[in-house]
Amino acid sequence: MKKQLLIAAVTATMASASMADVFISGSYSSTISHMKVNTKDATKGIKHDSDLDLTLKGTNGDSTMVLTLENIGAGKNPMKDKNGNDIKDASGNIVYDGSGTGSKTDIKPATVYITTKVEGLTLKAGKYKSKNGAGQMHKPMSKNRISLSTKIAGVNIGVSNANGDAHTSLNLAGTVAGVDIKVQNVLNAKRYLTLGAEFYGVSIDFEAGKATNPITKKEKASFATQLSGEVYGVSIVYANIKSNGTATENRDTARWGDITRVDSTNGLSLTYPTPYGKINYKFVGNKRDSVKMNTNSFSLIRGNVEYKTAKTSLSGISGATDAERVTSVKVKFKF
Repeated sequence: MKKQLLIAAVTATMASASMADVFISGSYSSTISHMKVNTKDATKGIKHDSDLDLTLKGTNGDSTMVLTLENIGAGKNPMKDKNGNDIKDASGNIVYDGSGTGSKTDIKPATVYITTKVEGLTLKAGKYKSKNGAGQMHKPMSKNRISLSTKIAGVNIGVSNANGDAHTSLNLAGTVAGVDIKVQNVLNAKRYLTLGAEFYGVSIDFEAGKATNPITKKEKASFATQLSGEVYGVSIVYANIKSNGTATENRDTARWGDITRVDSTNGLSLTYPTPYGKINYKFVGNKRDSVKMNTNSFSLIRGNVEYKTAKTSLSGISGATDAERVTSVKVKFKF
């Protein structure tokens, strides 16, 4: 009898496991670029970056577990001269490109979390990424947190709490008269507002929030407006960001780059498809006090290969010189 019960228990466990679905996906990129190196004995170098991201997802009924590994192999790499030799500084130390952190063998989970249903509510718990609004002023950031959410009368209602934070955030999202409205941290004076709408084929996105400057201890407002649309086959994106960034905030954006220490940013992106691939022109103008840094770049994207050239100019700094043009080739594919 005991053997029969044991066999039945094992069979039930195996049957439950067999109903779980496990998926693995990811992306890989490899970039070779020619860049300037600030050393006494070398002025140019070749930089090589490789990056592998993996996502493991397991589902069983209403429950899903997600584990992601990012920047695998994106540790610091030795700079190379035109002959392929390691570049060294005046003290004989190898110069590294500075991309990534730690060694190339570091593998740390970027996210690991679970989503499931609890009494009709959606529960999400663990280390996962979150962002303010649509992420115009920063990329999604990973942190240990827990959240509960549901939808009532067309309004998404959620509460969340981050690890080590005594404050619980109430978040609301819905659509009113064709305008998408999202308010994060509703009950706090530093709430974050996101508005999105489309008029005559033009998408308009607006974000606004507040933060405390760690130096002056004063509150400062941040605003971001983005317009996007298509004219004669050209995809156009324009952004104006008043970020008032400080060194203690993550202002690394997906589209316009790192604006962490920047007061304001103007960005323009033009993309046009041709028989030879997509051509993209991008302008990013950053300003900090009286210092201006403008970057112009051109890219040709053919399949999974991107050819790019970019140059940055500086003004407002006595004796400053423009950065050397950076040319790169990037291969990327997803699986």
